[in-house]
Amino acid sequence: MWYDRFSGIPPRHSPLETIFTLIMLERQRSRLLETRAMVQSIVGMHESKKTQDPAIAAFQEYCDNMFPFIDKAKNGAKDEIHQILAKFVSQRAKINLTPIYKAKAEHAKQMVSAQQFKLRPKPPGTI
Repeated sequence: MWYDRFSGIPPRHSPLETIFTLIMLERQRSRLLETRAMVQSIVGMHESKKTQDPAIAAFQEYCDNMFPFIDKAKNGAKDEIHQILAKFVSQRAKINLTPIYKAKAEHAKQMVSAQQFKLRPKPPGTI
């Protein structure tokens, strides 16, 4: 409902844009499933395979036009992602671990320098 009443376009790369894109894709998918049900009911009435083939081919063309990016996503995306992941995992992890005693020594130095600026109470009778 909010998707339908939203004025304008959501900001680029925002979570709202992602949500709206998902809503649009789900609506297209539901429209596709409605059409598929109709095609199956029509094809089911014909008993001969000769009359069923054109309807099935037309529906497949409709699917390809409705979601043109599906074939590309199915074929190459997994291989490319696997290659990137394998390359990343093959490298040694670069973790900068500072020993605890060095961190404690740094903290002690900071505390000493901070105590120089500590406010001290003035003796009574001074301004």
